Amino acid sequence: QHAAAMIATVLQHPVQLENFQVQLIGWQLDFQLHQVQLAMAADDKQSLLPLVLDTLSLKINILRSLQKRTMVLDRLQISNLQLDLYQQPSGAWTFNPTVMEKTQAGLSNVNQAVLLALLKQQPDLLLTTYALLRLHGSQGTKLVLHNNLINLTQEDGVVVISAQLKFDQHGDSLHIQARLFQDKDNLFSNGHCYVISDGIELTPLAAMLQPDFVVKQLRVGGQLWLHWQNGQITQARGQLDQWQLRYDNYETKASGKFDWQQLSDRWQLQLTNLEASLNGQPVGFTEVAIVVNAQHVIARTAQLELNQTVPVLSMIDELPARIKQPMQGLVPTGQIEQAQLLIAKKKPQEFLFSAAMTDVGITAWKSVPEVAHARGHIWLSHRGGKVQLDGFPTNLGFSKLHDQLWKFNHLQGQFTWDYLADRYRFHSSLIQMDTGTGLIYCTLSAESPRRGSDVTPFLQLSIGI
Repeated sequence: QHAAAMIATVLQHPVQLENFQVQLIGWQLDFQLHQVQLAMAADDKQSLLPLVLDTLSLKINILRSLQKRTMVLDRLQISNLQLDLYQQPSGAWTFNPTVMEKTQAGLSNVNQAVLLALLKQQPDLLLTTYALLRLHGSQGTKLVLHNNLINLTQEDGVVVISAQLKFDQHGDSLHIQARLFQDKDNLFSNGHCYVISDGIELTPLAAMLQPDFVVKQLRVGGQLWLHWQNGQITQARGQLDQWQLRYDNYETKASGKFDWQQLSDRWQLQLTNLEASLNGQPVGFTEVAIVVNAQHVIARTAQLELNQTVPVLSMIDELPARIKQPMQGLVPTGQIEQAQLLIAKKKPQEFLFSAAMTDVGITAWKSVPEVAHARGHIWLSHRGGKVQLDGFPTNLGFSKLHDQLWKFNHLQGQFTWDYLADRYRFHSSLIQMDTGTGLIYCTLSAESPRRGSDVTPFLQLSIGI
């Protein structure tokens, strides 16, 4: 009881001890404590936390303790720490599968208070020479981390953590450097963290965090810097050297730099130097910016290779038919710039895509003519689309009128198409075309029925020379 009271004074928290050994060496009391267990709260000595310290080694400096009238440590080391965390059906984590979730509310504060007490006594603390951490998912998955080395230091309210974690699978390792800033409530709600790994297998962890998202494999490697404020992560950036995700019928691989920020009204993600593929097909862009706010998801990229991006989009089964059918029918090729996709969060089938065309071609589909080497701007939505040609050499083809493309030195005008309930409608503004021998002006209007519709198709072309 006297030893437990002494250790409780050091930790500033009630404890239970199974057994201990003590030696007096000079002015030092050398304690070897076994099976140290913390109480849930200072006024609840019967309710113990399911966190047991296998071995706690500490040396108390008697002379300095007498001088300062408080316990002064010369050394503190926790060894052979074993900890199991269990995921509840709601997704919350507890230390014990039989402990109700509501009892976990005070665990974080208890752990932080004990950590602060230790660091105040011993600013340089080797927390553990060996640790075993088991994460038990609610769906039966398990992730094991072992042979972990964790060092802590404290100075002026800043706690520095240096950790090396090893995963049970594949011998993967993870290195962490973190700085935690103590606030007025003695909590670490602010701080930042640097993480580096050559590659770790996170498939079990992905199954725990997203049980409804069936992940066959998730492997990640690279460098990550995290910053959090008021208990919320506000920024994450780094270098992704390895990303491999397999789920359903998809396999994605990626590498590149990333920068994520959480702002007051939105979060945004910037990817650069990107090399990514879906089922082995390159995605067709090397940088992308994504912004998510309360109403919309917005994605932007400076340049897009349609020859690569279109096959990738065609693989996505979840893509709405209003996007996939025109894309598969028109088979766009070439290059576009300053592309932007805007999607409504509450109605993801509603979208708006816009881009500048530098050298784009499409095949004839429905009432839309074949186009080659087009330059200008394009807008696409769930209701239809529009193309503005800016007067560059362009080829245009109407398969029902002529079996070859018409080549123009100059083509300028606007084409618009609409998806109506029973038909596809296509029409144009006044189009100016330079054939090399003269100018041609025309307007075009066409309709074709949608499946199951009895609309009569027609094509009307008005030409002036």
